[in-house]
Amino acid sequence: YKFYNQIFKTSQMIIFIYFYLITFSIIGYGIITSKFLKIRQNCFGVYGILGFTFLAFISYLSSIFVSHNLVFNSIIIFFGLLFFFYYSKSVENFKKHFLLLNCICLISLFFILVSKNHDDFPYYHFPYISLLTEYSHPIGLGLINNGFRSPSSIFFVSSMFYLPKSEIYLFHLSPAFILIFTNLIFLKMIFNKEIYTKNRFYNFYSLFAFCFINIFFYRLAEHGTDRSGMILLLIAFSCLIYVCNCKKKLNNYEVDLFKIFTILIFFVVSIKPFYLINLPLFLIILYNRYTREVFLNLLFSRTFFYSLSFLIFTIFFTFLNSSCLIFPLSQTCFTNLEWSIDRIIVEDVKLWFELWAKSG
Repeated sequence: YKFYNQIFKTSQMIIFIYFYLITFSIIGYGIITSKFLKIRQNCFGVYGILGFTFLAFISYLSSIFVSHNLVFNSIIIFFGLLFFFYYSKSVENFKKHFLLLNCICLISLFFILVSKNHDDFPYYHFPYISLLTEYSHPIGLGLINNGFRSPSSIFFVSSMFYLPKSEIYLFHLSPAFILIFTNLIFLKMIFNKEIYTKNRFYNFYSLFAFCFINIFFYRLAEHGTDRSGMILLLIAFSCLIYVCNCKKKLNNYEVDLFKIFTILIFFVVSIKPFYLINLPLFLIILYNRYTREVFLNLLFSRTFFYSLSFLIFTIFFTFLNSSCLIFPLSQTCFTNLEWSIDRIIVEDVKLWFELWAKSG
């Protein structure tokens, strides 16, 4: 009994250590991404979200060729840690940001430990993630069950957490990282005095969003893929509100917010395809003369192609799984491929999704 109890305690300690190491690694990749995309934001929350999207990008691209095994994932996490410790000196008020990050992470451990996984986790989340750790991405996964037909970037990022000793026990942490980094972003916005003097509605919106996600989304059991997308959209809306209230040419800070908005809108599509309904938000950007100028300048820029890549990956892997470009939109499906799903089944699933969306 003592022997197995000691093993259990050791495993728990390893998981806690990995939790912090992965957090720092994600932020490290976020710092690199911000430098590449020229996003000047001094916030661990923003770096964390950008790093999360970059891990998704790496995972999408690499899964075509290799499995996300222990060696591959260890190398990826290790380089993220190197970037974090090397570039942390360039972050203003590093000690303050680092202390706040650790406080949020410590509180979030309760969010992780007191809840079970989402109900869909054993149905298709866990099997999909496990497949990515054992094989390069297979073709025709949608023939196995309905859950495999629409891939999610959450699954791809989670497959990067398959690490020595912990193995499968970190697969459920992706929503926790999104919640942690989002809290850091909103906390900074709430207490930003400079913004308060110019546009205090922005501070109040951040306060409302912060309270909302921590009151209604505090249980890990509720976080499938939908909740994570909703949380990221709250950040995107905050960026949209700020830049659309500008009545003069956008400064560097506002352009950076516009870049973050663009990345998030495209990234949430990769979390779940029904978030395509948010793409028309760019029409609001085009309505404002100053934001329209920035949007046109960003076309064919690094940020534009980086954001667009998530839409391309989503369509590509949906096609590999179900022979459809957008599932279950039957008009986008190919019926003459070896892994094609019967059009009648696609139509039935569409009806079921419509009923589910209406709380049927």
